Amino acid sequence: MADAILSDRDPAANERYRILGHLSSGGMGEVFLAEMRAFAEWGYGTRKVVIKRVKDSPRERDDVVRHFLAEVAISWRLEHQNIVRVVDFGTMDGLPFVAMEFVDGLSLWDLSRVPTPVVPEFPTALKLHVLLEAMRGLDYAHRRTDDEGRPLHLVHRDLNPANVLISFEGEVKLADFGLSVWRGRDVSTEANVIKGRLDMVSPEQIEFEPVDQRTDIYQMGLMIYRLLTGIHPFPTHQDLSYFDDVLRGVPESSFEHPAIRGLDLAELLREMMAVDPADRLPSIRDAILRVERVLADRGWFPGATALADLLRSLRAADAASSANFTPRKTDLKFDFEFDSKLIG
Repeated sequence: MADAILSDRDPAANERYRILGHLSSGGMGEVFLAEMRAFAEWGYGTRKVVIKRVKDSPRERDDVVRHFLAEVAISWRLEHQNIVRVVDFGTMDGLPFVAMEFVDGLSLWDLSRVPTPVVPEFPTALKLHVLLEAMRGLDYAHRRTDDEGRPLHLVHRDLNPANVLISFEGEVKLADFGLSVWRGRDVSTEANVIKGRLDMVSPEQIEFEPVDQRTDIYQMGLMIYRLLTGIHPFPTHQDLSYFDDVLRGVPESSFEHPAIRGLDLAELLREMMAVDPADRLPSIRDAILRVERVLADRGWFPGATALADLLRSLRAADAASSANFTPRKTDLKFDFEFDSKLIG
């Protein structure tokens, strides 16, 4: 099946793209920064994209190619301002590839780790704005249907700050649906392996139970907590007892953090990070409405312009600094490399 889809699909792909640099590698694939030259011959310039490509011959790795095609098929259906878009797909040098939108900026993980004496303050209002934009992209993905209007029941399953990309124009985009599940079908190829980052894992993932969209709600709750407080809600998240503690639930003392109490978000986070999925918030849309209310109640109206100003000031400080403190622009992992996610 994979051979039939990929065979001689696009011999002109090598002419449309020029590889600018290598971004990352995994055991089964590579990621490149590239230049899309579709309109260059008419004098309209080029466009930067991210190319993800399978390393080996697809005929030698049918399972990998099936995984790749499933990921592309899912990503191709997602057309939203808060989700990284697929712009092209085909074969290059005989290997399947996908071209993704290049987000020129930083990941939320990068931004939260920049030394505070150097970067301007990351205001709470802007943090909530970034989180809201990411949740809007997730809400769209959760509500996505097929061509007949039937829900896809899409689950991202790898929500973490490295997969929230922020451009220098103030755009916020959710990335990396490579470990996703749709209609209960697992896009990945490994069984009885926790998919995603261990420090963002949900109780049902630890127990290898089926995941659904409430898994994403749990991970988004973790991300909200970590961004607002700067710490993990589980003090043992780097210890061997961490999994046991996740199964017991977030310590009540974690919800007493001033950053959470001050925003009246303790109850929301309790509902998002409940151990039993049946006790969790029913949809990410409910979280969006409640965080929007937090902003409105305080008269905060953050937006893309203020966020862009923050990132641009960081870029300017980086250019003037000999320390070169700005992290890599995006945390672009190849979705097939599960081992790196398990340890990172």
